[in-house]
Amino acid sequence: MKTEYIWGLFVVDERTQFPNYYPIGIFSTREKALNQLRKLAKEYDYELVRVY
Repeated sequence: MKTEYIWGLFVVDERTQFPNYYPIGIFSTREKALNQLRKLAKEYDYELVRVY
């Protein structure tokens, strides 16, 4: 059986209380998510999450 994942891209805002992360994109491949991540503003922290 082939296992497939989707990839979620979240922005993390350390200035706020929990929950301090917000989804900003869902991608079908890790490569697409990483390409978008490289284009984002550098003043924020981001998390790339593999969703099963």
